[in-house]
Amino acid sequence: MNKIKSNWLSGAASETPPTPTGLPIVPRNTSGGHRAIDRSLFTERELGVMAQIANGLTNKEISKRLFISEGTIANYITSILNKTGLEHRTQIAIYYLTGEARTSDR
Repeated sequence: MNKIKSNWLSGAASETPPTPTGLPIVPRNTSGGHRAIDRSLFTERELGVMAQIANGLTNKEISKRLFISEGTIANYITSILNKTGLEHRTQIAIYYLTGEARTSDR
């Protein structure tokens, strides 16, 4: 408990915690022309699911890595799609990696 308190007091607690799989939960946006996603729109779990989708994992693989059911993964994906106006999981991956949300009517 003292370590947690000292980390909090030193500001270390404000760092982004790793996901259960060790994958980053922030976009791996390395190309200078693209903008990052608005993280404030999503829960940490949604960001974790987006990272897994961007890494090409299926719902079943994501559920095993995050220790939650496939149905819960599907619910998170639906929530992400609703928040972004996207229609497909491939678009989620592109959005996560580039920060650009392109729908089919654009």
